[in-house]
Amino acid sequence: MRALLILALLAACAPTPTTPEQVCEQESYRDPAVHDLMVKGAGVEEFRQMHTEELKQARARAIRRCLSGRGLIPAGGVEPRRPTT
Repeated sequence: MRALLILALLAACAPTPTTPEQVCEQESYRDPAVHDLMVKGAGVEEFRQMHTEELKQARARAIRRCLSGRGLIPAGGVEPRRPTT
């Protein structure tokens, strides 16, 4: 619940996006995978440290889906490399 409050406060303080890229970046936080990781990591520093890369990748996928859905980048293509651990 605390994470949702934090997200709501951050969204309220954020400047209004002016470009499609900024809109998609802001919308990425509402993606279920991104939201799930952020909620799980709220207040748990250890979890955030262990899942930082996973969160970055989830946000990048959400942004690409948004941009593709708006017709700003072509659908398909080569999937970005995932770091091996």
